[in-house]
Amino acid sequence: MSISCLCGKVSFTLTIPIPVYRIECGCVDCRQALEYAASKGGPPAPTLPDLWYFKNDSFQSKGSYDDIIWAKLREKGSSVRCMSKCCNSTLLVHHPFYRDNLTMVFEQTCEMENIDDEAIPHPKIRSTMKDFPKDLIGGERAKRASL
Repeated sequence: MSISCLCGKVSFTLTIPIPVYRIECGCVDCRQALEYAASKGGPPAPTLPDLWYFKNDSFQSKGSYDDIIWAKLREKGSSVRCMSKCCNSTLLVHHPFYRDNLTMVFEQTCEMENIDDEAIPHPKIRSTMKDFPKDLIGGERAKRASL
């Protein structure tokens, strides 16, 4: 399975292409990091990010190390995000809590290829909704129901 930036210049290969978790996250850090990337020309920030967690067995398969940046949203933040410099797509996220066992991918901010659709778990939980704007909760549910 591969994860690539939207323009296709950079990609990573995941050797274990089955997500182990999938969570909709309402935290301010996820939302602000994706809004920052969008402000730099990256993909539009989703209202409610869809986080896919894979076993941490990946390697960069296209592009060079100079084509990516690993950055934190805030100096004291814990999550480190891998973004492509070419189109500001957020590709991978590492957090110390993952203990080098998982890597996280924002489904809406990159291209995922060669994934077994039947192996994709449906989101079972929403996390950190205390940070999510209350006025958007009903609208998000209504939008998802109409899909």
